[in-house]
Amino acid sequence: MSISNEVKEEGVMNKWLVTEHPAVAFEDTEVRRLKKRIWEASEEEIDKILGDYKMPSPPELGKLGSYIQTTIRVDVICKRRENDIVLIPVGCTENHGMHTLLGLDTFMVTQICEGVRRYTVKQGRP
Repeated sequence: MSISNEVKEEGVMNKWLVTEHPAVAFEDTEVRRLKKRIWEASEEEIDKILGDYKMPSPPELGKLGSYIQTTIRVDVICKRRENDIVLIPVGCTENHGMHTLLGLDTFMVTQICEGVRRYTVKQGRP
């Protein structure tokens, strides 16, 4: 069971959402409340969230129309008139040790952007 605590920091009153794990707390903002909800979600709830975004899924880099680079120019212009939001996946290339890829962060954020694209297309607002 989680409760909300107030913590006074440099004269400012912040609300913190605590969890059952003593080292994990979330600031009481809209985004942090969502993060806390995901943190506390059951496996079934996580599977439903991932299902809504069709994740995991194969990469879409070669899929026509899923990236500006793979969309015909006239379609880019038409889509931009409907929705001027562009997601640009940005990650870093760093040494994660001998066990994984240098571009792991970039690949992960790319898959998140692809999931958001699939989700918004499913809602009729690509």
